[in-house]
Amino acid sequence: MSGRSDGGFEGTSQESHYQSSFYSTDQNVGSVFPRVDDMSDRLHRHVTHELTICNNRIKNAITRLQVSSPSTKLTIWQDKLLNSEKRLNDSVEHQLALFRQLLEARMSNLNALSPLGVLGRGYSINIPLPEKNIVRM
Repeated sequence: MSGRSDGGFEGTSQESHYQSSFYSTDQNVGSVFPRVDDMSDRLHRHVTHELTICNNRIKNAITRLQVSSPSTKLTIWQDKLLNSEKRLNDSVEHQLALFRQLLEARMSNLNALSPLGVLGRGYSINIPLPEKNIVRM
């Protein structure tokens, strides 16, 4: 063991101990940096994931609010009312068309059997003047 006159530990076991602890600390720091990077990446992914979940919740809440707002419901009900009114008008027009056809068919039958209809087909109605009774043949 050779000591230096200035109190140093050159070449001693203490020097080698300090050097080995310095190198081992340097190696430990080197192994810590990848772990810090990994943890930083994991933290970043986790925060990003949590932010995505929060954004989705906010979007869903906004959608629910828009759907349940009175103005949106009013617009929906106005559209339903307009559709119902159109269907009702179409149905009434269809029913009126059917009743017109039925009325025209019955009017045709009545015209065919009426006295004017009979005269129109060339028949005559004979009435003797003093009695004013219709003569049937």
